[in-house]
Amino acid sequence: MENMSKNCPLCGSTIKNGQTKCKKCGADISAGRGNAAAGQFSSGELTAIITAIKKRIKVFGWLAIAILALGLILAIGLSASLGEGGGPVIFIAALVVAAVFLIQWDSMRKILKKVIKSSFTAEIREMLANTFELESYEPDGFFSPEQLRETNLKSFDECSGSDLVKGKYKGVPFAFCDLLLTEEIDYTDDDGDSRTMKATNLEGQWIEFKLKKQIDSTVYVAEKEVKVASERKEKANKAKASIGLKANPNYGPYHFGGKVEEAFTDNALFNRNFQIFTDDKQAMFYVLTPHFMEYILTADEVADSHSEFCFTGDRVRIALTNKRDLFDLSGSELKKAADLDWVRDKFKSDLRFITDIFDALLKNEYLFGTEEK
Repeated sequence: MENMSKNCPLCGSTIKNGQTKCKKCGADISAGRGNAAAGQFSSGELTAIITAIKKRIKVFGWLAIAILALGLILAIGLSASLGEGGGPVIFIAALVVAAVFLIQWDSMRKILKKVIKSSFTAEIREMLANTFELESYEPDGFFSPEQLRETNLKSFDECSGSDLVKGKYKGVPFAFCDLLLTEEIDYTDDDGDSRTMKATNLEGQWIEFKLKKQIDSTVYVAEKEVKVASERKEKANKAKASIGLKANPNYGPYHFGGKVEEAFTDNALFNRNFQIFTDDKQAMFYVLTPHFMEYILTADEVADSHSEFCFTGDRVRIALTNKRDLFDLSGSELKKAADLDWVRDKFKSDLRFITDIFDALLKNEYLFGTEEK
């Protein structure tokens, strides 16, 4: 008889025929539950599954630390008593075993994220449908590399993302998703040796709006204030390259591509906070009206991120570098995963984050066809 298999409705792991429980997340897939959708698990069941996964994460983490510490102690002891021969071998062995536990620790964190995501997908879709004229929601979808490269707003070698949402808000077509863009950058270290670093050019959201007007020129607006991760600062300075979290906040035509020149507005506050590059300085003022510059400043404050905009054709693209992961849990947030009400509130907060930005930008009647307030 053929050994049939299916996927766990919660974490997506392969389930062999005859199994009554998922070996990865622990979900009950016994008779009558084998084809259950993620949303059919009760709150009590989900809480128990999440709690069990969190315990396994903690166990693997502590085992990795304990093995590493024990290996170091033994290595020092052996080196002191037997010389240098045995110590390094023991320490390397401890590193290998600790690495195995760390891989399991990371794997279980990913499983926990999948369980949360699959459990709340239906709720997230309903929440989006109640807020937008929802066209589609793809939990694992994101903009294609071809779409991202259309404007030269961001350079990258690799891209990944999630939570692609398309629809209309107040009658204006939009799309947005979480996005991670990385790029390999070559630089020379202090010894003159060639090195390569993997730079993160964007970790946040990519947003597109369809404009009411066709813009025949191209206008780039980029925030000057830059936050640099301390551990990357030295390498980024040596790389002398424009990256998402830039060591050098000054943009230039080389960043955007094409024949664009720096331009300035009559708004001193806007000029202090943003740099502008365009191929048509006269047309720029139709886009950056006095009111709209105020809206951009407001939207940037709401986003609390490094913001970049490209206005061209019938679209505006917005890149927000804020390390925020919409409709997902990450880092320390995973510690609160068993509190399902807290998770719901977090996802609602993510939605408010997006709509607050939308509300600030869509007040421009000329560009979006919405009523300016």
